[in-house]
Amino acid sequence: MAWKIGEVVKRTGLTARALHFYEEQGLVGPISRNDAGHRIYKSSDLLKLQQIGTLRQLGVALAEMPAMLNNEKNLVPQLKKQLHGLQQQRKVIQQIEDRIFKLLEKLETESIPSDDLDDFIFKTLESMTMYEKYFNQNEIDQIHNREHLEDSNETFDDVWGRWLEQLQLALDSGLEPDSKQVQDLMGHWQEMTRAITQNDKKKLNAFNELLYNEPQARKEHGISDELFEFMSKASKGH
Repeated sequence: MAWKIGEVVKRTGLTARALHFYEEQGLVGPISRNDAGHRIYKSSDLLKLQQIGTLRQLGVALAEMPAMLNNEKNLVPQLKKQLHGLQQQRKVIQQIEDRIFKLLEKLETESIPSDDLDDFIFKTLESMTMYEKYFNQNEIDQIHNREHLEDSNETFDDVWGRWLEQLQLALDSGLEPDSKQVQDLMGHWQEMTRAITQNDKKKLNAFNELLYNEPQARKEHGISDELFEFMSKASKGH
C-alpha cells in the first residue's frame, strides 16, 4: 500500500522536515512520487522509518545507521536491546506509581488547602523526575532518607541548616569567596556532600551536576541563586 507524506506525518508523529532529512541522508528511500508529484511511501519505507526510530532510541549515531539498515541481521540484536530497555522503563514506571501512591496517602491524611493542592503535586512530581535524571531509585531514597551523620548524634538536616546559615552570614558580611573562613565552609560542604553520596565519586559528581543544572534541587536544599553563585566562586579554591 502507498501513503502520501501528509498521511505518514499524521500517523507517525514525524515531521515532514524529518522525513525529508532521512531521505537526504540516504536512510530511507529513494521515495517514489505519484503523477501529481507527491511523495509516496511504501510499506518497506515505513519499516525503515520504524528501524530508524528504534536506532535513535538506542542512541545510535546517524552516521552508523546506513550499515545497520542495509543489513537485516543487525536489526535483531538492536530490537532485543530495545525490548530490554522498555522492560527497564516498565520498572521505573512502577517505581513512580509507588511514589505517587505514597504521595496520595500523605495528601489524604494531612490537611492541605485545595488551592495549594495542584501546585504541591506538580512540585512533587517535578522533583521526582528531576532526581531520576541523575540517580536510580535506591540512590534517591538513600539521599532523602539520610537522618544522621556518622559518629554524630546530630541530624543531617541540623548540620546542613547550620552550614547554610554560616555561609549566608559570610555572604552578607561581604567576605570574599577566597577568604579562609569561606574556604573552611566549602571544606565542610565537601564533607557533607561526600556523606550524602557515601563517598562514591560517581554519585558525588551526579549530585553536583544535579545542583548545578536544576534550580529546583537547589531550592529544595535551601540554596538561593545568590548563595549558589557565591558557592561557585568559592569552590574554585577546592
